[in-house]
Amino acid sequence: MRKVVLLGIVLLSVSAFSFLTVVPVERKVLSPDGTIALAAPAKPSQVEVTNFPAVQPVNGTVNVGNLPLDGDGNVRVTAAPKEAHFVGITTLAFPKSGALPLSRGCNVEFSGTRLCDIKEVVRTMPIPDPWSQPLVYVGSGDSLSPSCMGSDGGLFLCGGGEAPVACCGF
Repeated sequence: MRKVVLLGIVLLSVSAFSFLTVVPVERKVLSPDGTIALAAPAKPSQVEVTNFPAVQPVNGTVNVGNLPLDGDGNVRVTAAPKEAHFVGITTLAFPKSGALPLSRGCNVEFSGTRLCDIKEVVRTMPIPDPWSQPLVYVGSGDSLSPSCMGSDGGLFLCGGGEAPVACCGF
């Protein structure tokens, strides 16, 4: 057992000694005539850079009054993607038709708006106040035929009468 311990101590001592006596690696340098010459180990040297452009003065002021602010007055670093949101309900009632005539009715009353999709009304923040009409027309996803929505967000069959239109914009 003592021989094994003694052998281990000797091996550790030899390996530690070999790490302490590392010889620096020589670099091979290509001489101007194209032959390879061995150079002495590289030592750090100070480098001076002299080809910087001249310093130019900067004059004037910077206006930061046009930066986008959030609701708390903090500067926004990225603009949130614009999503359509509920704007209002038309005062006029329209017969059930396709999405484009109803969107045109929205645009007449609320410039830059169109027929809301169901999800746009439900996801609008702040949540819309209840409307006084029993039903309003809303778009129904991929379907080109509008649906009717109550002020509680429920969907109903539209019958054959007229109804106002829920309008969304940016």
